[in-house]
Amino acid sequence: MPVPVCTTCRAPLWHINSFSRLIQKEYGDRLDERGKGYLRLLRDGSHRMDQLIDAMLKLSRVSPAETLRQPVDLSKIAVSTLAELRKEQPERQVDLTVAPNV
Repeated sequence: MPVPVCTTCRAPLWHINSFSRLIQKEYGDRLDERGKGYLRLLRDGSHRMDQLIDAMLKLSRVSPAETLRQPVDLSKIAVSTLAELRKEQPERQVDLTVAPNV
């Protein structure tokens, strides 16, 4: 991902982070626990997106000669991701079947 694209992607994240901090500062005492939780999810999600953009930028700088191909257990990744999402959002009930050894 070229640098200008990263900058373009980061601009909305900067706004999300800035306004969420402003909401926390100006209205945090008026938010109930649910509202505070939503605000936390918003900030955490934008932080993860920023990390993803960083990783994509680093990946774009890797030459094909530097890459090492190896098998990846997508089932394990899916189960791990699902467990993380269930931990972050226990109120959401999702029924998902992950095929083994994919």
